[in-house]
Parts: sequence; structure tokens; C-alpha cells
Amino acid sequence: MKKAILHPYIELEEILMDFETLETEHELVVTGTANIWDGERFVFKELDTTSVGESIQKVMNGSWEEVQIYVEGRELVIEIAHHDGTNKYLIREWKTEMTDRKYTNLYKKLDLNPEVEDRLETMKKYTKGIGEYVKNYYGW
Repeated sequence: MKKAILHPYIELEEILMDFETLETEHELVVTGTANIWDGERFVFKELDTTSVGESIQKVMNGSWEEVQIYVEGRELVIEIAHHDGTNKYLIREWKTEMTDRKYTNLYKKLDLNPEVEDRLETMKKYTKGIGEYVKNYYGW
């Protein structure tokens, strides 16, 4: 699948300004993988925002070097390279409003699947990629 690379070709400040007003229908989450000294780990966090720009800032958390932001298919991807490897984050939105029951089911499924790939697949059942928002914004 072809990557539409945003950064480093577009400056981060410009991307954040562009996406400051880009909103999704449902709250955003980040999921993906983090490579640390003892291996790959599953990542999942609710971002408590519908703003694409704000979600990028939260995921980057001040990491402005060795960052690549791109759209691949329906995914908005942020890769951050560091001394232990590369963390690959997908910013996604909930498919529907989440209820207590849906959260309980999601967490049960995540707990039952210790494998990183299984957890990523579980998250894809509850969320959807936001690459289309970005593509529409830039007219791709």
C-alpha cells in the first residue's frame, strides 16, 4: 500500500495548524506498538478529543525529532524512532459511541489476547482509521 507522507515533507507546525480545526465524528484513540529494551509492546490510550491536530500533539508528547507522519490506506500513522527501535502509532476513532458494556467487552478481549497482533486486530473491530479525513482535507 502506498504511503502519503506528510512529515518530514510538510513541517510539523504546519500540519498541526492545518489539523487544528479538523474534527472527527467520535472520540479518538491511539493504538499501535512501542519498541522498548525488552521487546515490542501493545499501545492503547483514549485521547479525549475529536481534534486530529490535538491528537497528534498528544501522541508525539514533545518528540519532534525522528518523526514521520503519513497516511497509509485508511490509517493516519505516526512513527517515532528512538534508541530502542521505532514506535508505530495509529490514530483511530471509535466506530460508535462507547458504552460501559462496550468498554467491558473490549477490555475483556484485550486481556484474553496477550499477543500484540491479536490486540491490534481487536482494536480494529471497535475503531476505524481516520486517514480519509486527512485525504479529504488535502483533496487527495
